[in-house]
Amino acid sequence: MKQFISAVTIIILGCAACSESPRTKSATDTTSTVKTNTATTYSQIGNSIFEFQLLPDFSIREETRIHGRVYYLEAGANAAVTGTAGFYIGGSPNMQQPDSDHTTTTFAGQLLGKSTNWKQFQAAGTNPYVHREATVPLRDSIVLQAWCNSSNASDLEQLFQMVSSIREK
Repeated sequence: MKQFISAVTIIILGCAACSESPRTKSATDTTSTVKTNTATTYSQIGNSIFEFQLLPDFSIREETRIHGRVYYLEAGANAAVTGTAGFYIGGSPNMQQPDSDHTTTTFAGQLLGKSTNWKQFQAAGTNPYVHREATVPLRDSIVLQAWCNSSNASDLEQLFQMVSSIREK
C-alpha cells in the first residue's frame, strides 16, 4: 500500500510540474546562492555554458522555475553599485511592461554577441528609476533574457556592462 501511495504521489506531482497551462502558477522549485564575488571576474551562470563579469560584492541567486531558470544578481552590503540585474534562461521570459507614465525607448545593442534591441523604461518626473532588458534566442523556443535597473545613472551603466558581458565559456 505504501508503494502504491508513493507511486500515485510521484505521478500527480510529476504531472503538475510538467503542466504547460498558461494558468499554471510560476512555482519556485529550488533557490540557492551560487557564488558571492570579491573582485570583477568571469563567473559561470549555474550549470549553463554561459559566464559573465560579476561585479565585486555581488552574488548570484538561482531559482529553478517550471519554464526555466532565473539568476538574480544581488548586491551585498558592501557593494559600490546600487540596483538589480539578472538573467533568465528558458521558454517563457517575463518581459516588463512600463507604467503608463514611463518613457519607453529602444536601442540597438548586443547580447551574447548577437544583435538585439534593448528596451529601456524610465520613470516620469523626478524619479530617476530606469529599467533595461533584452532577449536573444538560444535554440528551439529557449531564450536568454537579461535585465538591469537602478535609480543611479552611473550604477545603471555598470549593471548594464555586467549583464552585457555574458558570453559562452
